[in-house]
Amino acid sequence: MPKKSFAADATWVLLTSVFAAIISIAGGALLARFIGPDGKGVVTAILVVPTLVSNLLALGLREPIAHLIGKKVFNIKEIIDSAYWFLILSSAAGIIISGIYLVSIGNPEFTPLMILLALMVVPANATIFLCGGIFLGQGRIGLLNRVVWISEFLRLLAIVGLVWALNLGVTSALVAWLLGLCITASYGVALVRADFKPKRRYIPPVAKKMLGMSGIYTLSILATRLHHSIDIIMMERLSNVTQIGLYAVGLGTVELILHIPSAVGTVLFSRSANAADWVSMAAQVAKLLRVTFLAAWLAGAALYLAAPVMIPLVYGSAFMPSIAITQLLIPGIVGWSISSVINGSMKGHGRAGIGILVTLPGVVINVILNYFLLPKYGAKGAALASVISYNLVAVIWIVVYARLTSLPIREFVRYRKSDFSFIRQLSRRTGSEDCSNRSSG
Repeated sequence: MPKKSFAADATWVLLTSVFAAIISIAGGALLARFIGPDGKGVVTAILVVPTLVSNLLALGLREPIAHLIGKKVFNIKEIIDSAYWFLILSSAAGIIISGIYLVSIGNPEFTPLMILLALMVVPANATIFLCGGIFLGQGRIGLLNRVVWISEFLRLLAIVGLVWALNLGVTSALVAWLLGLCITASYGVALVRADFKPKRRYIPPVAKKMLGMSGIYTLSILATRLHHSIDIIMMERLSNVTQIGLYAVGLGTVELILHIPSAVGTVLFSRSANAADWVSMAAQVAKLLRVTFLAAWLAGAALYLAAPVMIPLVYGSAFMPSIAITQLLIPGIVGWSISSVINGSMKGHGRAGIGILVTLPGVVINVILNYFLLPKYGAKGAALASVISYNLVAVIWIVVYARLTSLPIREFVRYRKSDFSFIRQLSRRTGSEDCSNRSSG
């Protein structure tokens, strides 16, 4: 089978992400209507740290796994066997860290059963990310796409079946969340086992290399995830669950835009992991950045106009304050799209450490702004802090990447007609596939 073009891979990832987002919005809307802003705030608050920790530990393994497989540093079977061994250790560590946090904060809204369900998210999420890393390193974007939408679809079914049917409020929402993750994780493991029949083995050279890379990737992901989640963590102390619920809906809505840079970044990571020279890809990265930035702004403008109708229609009138939060966050998410594309390429080439230095100033600014804005302005203050810090990091990324690759900064903003040639390529590809299908029929 011939290898698909970058544009074709990115388009399929984008379409899958949009499809998954539609399912996610449907599930989120039903959940919000069933449990209201307060319940939504509790679910968001109790899951934010377990999700952050599991993503941190799992992505810290996923990306080194994809890099090692793509670069063919070791035998792929040895890499996967070692990854399974690390999965158990990272899951145990994630459960302990998250458990200590959830118990120590003493939130009266969190029951022991809720905490237990939230902790079980850690190994399920970590397993999904590990399988994704294997598929990403092999360049099997189709399998990665399938795991993404299946997870959201199963969560939707679980929400309808448990939250609506059993009417157990927040507890049933957490069960639904966990059930979707567990089934998806089982499916991913089944796909990997069918090809490799992995065993949990400690292979010193592989483990040493993986552990060394994992440390850098984990710190890089920690910086990125903290930058994205620190406002919700701080809102637990400086605001209330209603404001968290309103902010979560606004953030979840505006993150629809992120499916564009996420699709580009995912494929770029996979291609970069399989490329020999990262500097030679700089011109392509700049081109992708120009197109992604324009697409994100167009999507943001459309969302700004649609939000006043979309949010009350989907989530109900109780979430009307989320309209302003969504609109306020749009410039920040557009800035985040720049960081997502460049960071995806750098991590694919094994240069994750640069992301730590670039992102840390944004985290510091975000914390300082939230400290002063949250008590007075609540969710709107968190949104404003995010907009400022996200765009600061985007500017730093452009300057740093330009210096590393010797590209003039104007290359990131000067559009060319050739930037949009991928549209013609996709049209010709689709047309040739249609002709082939008709002739074969």
